[in-house]
Amino acid sequence: MGLGAQIIHTKIAMGQTTQQISARKTKLSTIKQTSQRLQGHVDRLNDKSYLEKLIRSKYYYSKSGETIYSLPYEKSSDVTAK
Repeated sequence: MGLGAQIIHTKIAMGQTTQQISARKTKLSTIKQTSQRLQGHVDRLNDKSYLEKLIRSKYYYSKSGETIYSLPYEKSSDVTAK
């Protein structure tokens, strides 16, 4: 009887471990996708022209002598949406 109970207990523990491994693999996949997305954003931020467009559109930064008008009905384009 003791050997049978030990086998059952081991099978249950193995099933739980398999479920934990599956959950961790799913979480790892999600984290890798997030990391790739963030790395892409970092790469774009290192591009001078992209960074300039981002700053100008998001923070209404202007060049010397330039005036920016924001109209209430106008939808501004967001260069970060890619």
